[in-house]
Amino acid sequence: IANTSICTGVAIAIGATTVPGSTYSWVSSPSGFTSSSANPTASPTLTTTYTLTETITATGCIKSNSVIITVNPLPAASISGDSIPCELTIGNIYTTANHSGDTYAWSVAGGTILSGQGTNTLAVNWGSTGTGSITLVETNTSTGCAKTVTYSVTIYSKPGNKLINH
Repeated sequence: IANTSICTGVAIAIGATTVPGSTYSWVSSPSGFTSSSANPTASPTLTTTYTLTETITATGCIKSNSVIITVNPLPAASISGDSIPCELTIGNIYTTANHSGDTYAWSVAGGTILSGQGTNTLAVNWGSTGTGSITLVETNTSTGCAKTVTYSVTIYSKPGNKLINH
């Protein structure tokens, strides 16, 4: 394959189809990866150069090639806000850090989005008592790398109105 970029946590095949009568030896820089497969799968955690040495068994002729796999980080998506809202509350605010060039896609279970879809700040109207969640997919538009996080909430009952007798 040609030099390419991947996102953290992605595996990639770095070779090609086996040629009968050849043997293969892969090494990496930084070190830690070796393989004798023609088309091994690698899961680098940082930018890595993979070097292949192919040997034709019958002749002993050798050829080497290298490929650089650049590893791009995932966005640092996280959600902060009230994890124990009261039922039927309006406009509870949830945020994630704003990173220039990133996109934000929110979804809510147990409530509805009031405003903020596509931004780093979301306002939620919570529904009835029970459990709910907010899910955020933050995508870095320059690398295409995305991270999904889910924030769980427990929606509590509001106190009942009580009459005070004097």
